[in-house]
Amino acid sequence: MHAFITVLRQQLRDSKIKIVELYPPAVQTELHDVDKQPDMAAHNRKAHMMPLDEFTDAAYEGLRAGHEDVPVGTGKAWYEQFERPKREMFEKMNGSSKA
Repeated sequence: MHAFITVLRQQLRDSKIKIVELYPPAVQTELHDVDKQPDMAAHNRKAHMMPLDEFTDAAYEGLRAGHEDVPVGTGKAWYEQFERPKREMFEKMNGSSKA
């Protein structure tokens, strides 16, 4: 999906269409409840996940700010270490100056 988003942004860079990508952390939702993922509950992994309200607030803040990339929580470290350098290189190679 990420590669598709990168190329789609490049193709639409001169249009009014803006492609936004979220980089979420693991989020505390019912998807990780004991009845759906007993292994996660058994190891109390949900305690290390970002609360849903906190994630929603942070993601919405990034969207309101107009960012094309919205890393949230632990997704920020991943984005800064891996995705930002790849995006900058892609833009340099393709003549795009949007960041």
